[in-house]
Amino acid sequence: MNTTCPASSHLQSVLHIFNGLNPSGMERMLLSASPHSPISNNHITVVGQGKTNPFAQELHKAGYNVELIRSISSPAGFISLVRLIRMLRPSVIHIHTEGKFAQAVLAARAASASTPLVRSVHSIFKKKRLAAVYRRLVSALLDREVSKFVACSPEVQDFEEAFGRTTDLVWNWVDDKFFSLERSVESSSFGDRRNFLLVGNCSWIKNHELALEALDHAAFDSSFDFAVAHYGLEHGGSAEERVKLDKWEDEGRLTHRGPGDPSNGMTNRPTFLMPSLHEGMGVALAEAIVAGLPAIVADVPGLQWAREFNNVSHAKLTVADWAQELVNFEPGKDSENADKSRFSARIGINSYFEIYASAIERSRRSKSRLSGQSLIPGKKAE
Repeated sequence: MNTTCPASSHLQSVLHIFNGLNPSGMERMLLSASPHSPISNNHITVVGQGKTNPFAQELHKAGYNVELIRSISSPAGFISLVRLIRMLRPSVIHIHTEGKFAQAVLAARAASASTPLVRSVHSIFKKKRLAAVYRRLVSALLDREVSKFVACSPEVQDFEEAFGRTTDLVWNWVDDKFFSLERSVESSSFGDRRNFLLVGNCSWIKNHELALEALDHAAFDSSFDFAVAHYGLEHGGSAEERVKLDKWEDEGRLTHRGPGDPSNGMTNRPTFLMPSLHEGMGVALAEAIVAGLPAIVADVPGLQWAREFNNVSHAKLTVADWAQELVNFEPGKDSENADKSRFSARIGINSYFEIYASAIERSRRSKSRLSGQSLIPGKKAE
């Protein structure tokens, strides 16, 4: 944290507002950042909504204060959040939820008229017509309440510009252990059986089914033998996806299935697969890159930043293109100019705290102007 910032002494606590707390994205990033936090983790509150919060215990074990409430789209959940903010009186509120951004802002303002709000945008949210109109309306009405917007990649920054939002950039980061993995996986090589790795909770956006279909398609060539490790929850996936995983499990092709630590599946140097329809930046891809894995990813918005890494290949969203890439992909050696330090948890969390401190300073100056008082004792505001 930038200790020379005038607002740093006023940054005593942070409150994060999420949807459900799941083992993905920013929740995992908070866990990996816990050893590097500029303030004590028990002064950081993580709010999860609804009945499904499977990652809550992991965050609690890391020392964070975890609060679970009903969805803030409901009156009971909204009131619970207002009361929680009034009780904790955080120095800054960090909003992560996209779908309930409006409710989070309104609850924050109902609880406190002046607490600085920071909003991070974790993906490229392409909305259908009515949803896009609603998002623009919410943006026009409530963005003025937010001190700082933060994007997780340059592509997300560009997309948010369409809403008139100027964003700071803080790259998504990975756990320190992935940096230490690079040397061990580099010493491995492809054997007769090709190993592949999928990471992430199943959903239509993650589009795992495309990669699974492509693997089946490639296997029509009897010389293409493969095994798959799948790390993530399956309840959001399609029936076809589960059937295929069941089949491969019976055939001994599935080396892992379900939640778990994906670093355990990286030591045999699998090829990482990310067939998502869109991403914000992709923490799992950053983990693979940092660990030195080759990767095949979808040629879609949110993943173009990875083109500077020579061992990452982009494939169009068709089974035929993916199958061809699976069979023929030969990863290159990373350029020396490909900077992986941007994915450091220490750098990432300190960047956020600098943004928090800046937001607090902006809020203090704004209050000073409204009150006609100077921030410097003994002087009147001009």
